[in-house]
Amino acid sequence: MKRPEYRIRKAQVGKWEYWCIWIPAKVAGNRKGSRRYFRTKAEAVAARAAYLNAAAGDTDEAPPDELVADATEARRVLDKAGIKLPLAEVARRAVTHLTLPAAGLPVRRFLEQYRETKWEHWGELSRRNWALDSKRMLAEFDGCQLADVTPARLETWLAGWTPGSRKSIISNLRPAFNYAVRRGYLESSPFERLEAVKVAKRPIAIYTPGQARAMLAAIRPESRAGLAIMLFAGVRPHEVLKLRWADVREGYIHVKDEVAKTRQARNIAIHPCLAAWLDAVGRGADADRICPAKRAFEGDIRAVKAAAGVTSRQPDMARHSFASYWLAAYHDEAKLKGLMGHSVGSDTLFVHYRAAATEETAAEYWAIYPSPPEK
Repeated sequence: MKRPEYRIRKAQVGKWEYWCIWIPAKVAGNRKGSRRYFRTKAEAVAARAAYLNAAAGDTDEAPPDELVADATEARRVLDKAGIKLPLAEVARRAVTHLTLPAAGLPVRRFLEQYRETKWEHWGELSRRNWALDSKRMLAEFDGCQLADVTPARLETWLAGWTPGSRKSIISNLRPAFNYAVRRGYLESSPFERLEAVKVAKRPIAIYTPGQARAMLAAIRPESRAGLAIMLFAGVRPHEVLKLRWADVREGYIHVKDEVAKTRQARNIAIHPCLAAWLDAVGRGADADRICPAKRAFEGDIRAVKAAAGVTSRQPDMARHSFASYWLAAYHDEAKLKGLMGHSVGSDTLFVHYRAAATEETAAEYWAIYPSPPEK
């Protein structure tokens, strides 16, 4: 049988160059064989020589004292950690770990590369989440190599966060490590071996019809159309800030894919009470934004919530109110999923909104019309 030659070749992985040796399946211990990556040619040459020596059986009859001492110390370290693997198996796993491209890729550089690749495709919320959680990760792993981010280290780090924060961090960072696997930086994602995080669900908070009416009456005219669209069409706050009057069309509101959180366009039928509020506000020019600047609009919302006696600090209360009262009034989950932009298989409506409102309060909510102007 012909012996492997272990030829050394250059390999381009992303923006970086490595030296690569192909290891046949029999030596690699798997069915397909594998590649070993090295940061310098000298490292690759040394590894090739070791593989060739092993294949030729060139070993000393009696190991030198320093090799015995090294093996003894390695065994002591492994025993202390409770690892019972043979030293040869530990060495094979170490080679796999240390010769991956990730062994020479700093965590900071990888996160920056991922951000550059994805930034233009993210919405505002995704960008904000990434900025927060990548900063959190660097506080723990800055100075480490990508291959040093192991499931054990992740578990230790994440244990310091509340279940809700832990779940959010995993959700926001997991795609980056899946990307690392696709690019060949890692053989597997450390996030895939984490235990599932269970978060106790709390009931959603919605506005009472009285609170919704009071808020609409008290808000500045410049922000009234935006609030009405949130309450009676379920448009998210960051989406409504990007809407223009051209998006309010005959009988429906068009949320473009670049505006939608999910990057999927949707059309929302305009309910008669929303139509009445939009008519009362008066339509602007097609190119005009429906809401004022973000800071001013959010300030207006906070002010009228306080004035209406709203104490809950849950986000998206207007969207939750729309979904809860719509479902209670019309009992059509499939249609509501389309209005909300949910996927067909989503169970969010059933879990959160099915029992959040009664038919009586829904009837009151959908009867919130602007008062006729005084004569």
